Parts: sequence; C-alpha cells; structure tokens
Amino acid sequence: METSDTVVVGAGVVGCATAFWLARAGLSFTVIERDQLAQHASAASVSLLAPLDPADSEPRVRAGWASLAALREIESELEDVSALEPRIGDAGLLRLAEEHECDVLKSHSVAAAHRGCAWFDRGDLEAWDARLEPRWVGEMWSPRESHVGGGRLTRAFARGAE
Repeated sequence: METSDTVVVGAGVVGCATAFWLARAGLSFTVIERDQLAQHASAASVSLLAPLDPADSEPRVRAGWASLAALREIESELEDVSALEPRIGDAGLLRLAEEHECDVLKSHSVAAAHRGCAWFDRGDLEAWDARLEPRWVGEMWSPRESHVGGGRLTRAFARGAE
C-alpha cells in the first residue's frame, strides 16, 4: 500500500498551490478532488491580486502584499516546471467609488501612496471617459495590484507539483 506524508483535499487553486509547495519541499502527497482539476471557482474566475482592500486590517493588507510578492517571485519557476505561463497581469487595479465610499477610498489611497496609489475625482474620470455613470464620483488607482486567470494558475501549480 502506498502512503503519503499528507493529503490535500481539493484540486482548485489553493489545493494545487499547496501541492506545489509540498513537492518543492520534497514531501509526498495525495490530492483528492471530487470533480476535475481547476473546476468551480478556480476555473471561472479572473482572480484579483488586490491586497489593498480598505475593509481589511493592516496585518491582512501586509500579508496580501507578501503573498503577491511571493507569487511574482515564483512566476518564472512555475512557467519552467509547468510549461504554462501563469500570466500574472500588470494592468493595475481601479476602484470606482460612489459618494458614500469616497472618504474611505481617498484616505486609503493617501495611506498607500508609497505603493503608487492615487485618488482621482469625478472631473478626472470625465476627462478620461465622459460616458461614465453619474454614480461614480471618484476612483482609487493602484498600479501594483494585479490579476491572474484562476484556471490557468491552478493548472500551472498542478503541473509544477507533479
């Protein structure tokens, strides 16, 4: 009977990332999945890599930036071992704000200015696109946040764990 050091439940992005790190550490593992690799939320989403959520506490924001940095550090390794480019986007993230959200997002953009974040008022938005709905009165621009295709990243982690 074959045994493993650990069992990973689920072959979504979290399970496959866990398997990748276990393989990298030289541990044996078994992945158990009820369906197929990269199904459900992992397949359907474009995952935002957005640690600057104004609703989160500072420790969670710091952990989010550390996670994004770690993912960027292993991006080329993932591509090499999986023959799949994870395609972590570099487009930045734009958070449109309604009136009731402006104060929070403005203060958050000031606090995150060291990460390149900036606040833009309605006039700035209209200069870029006059067709914008009236409910949007400002935006926070975060150039270092990103996105990644969840299914593609899941498959890259899975192949890298083999």
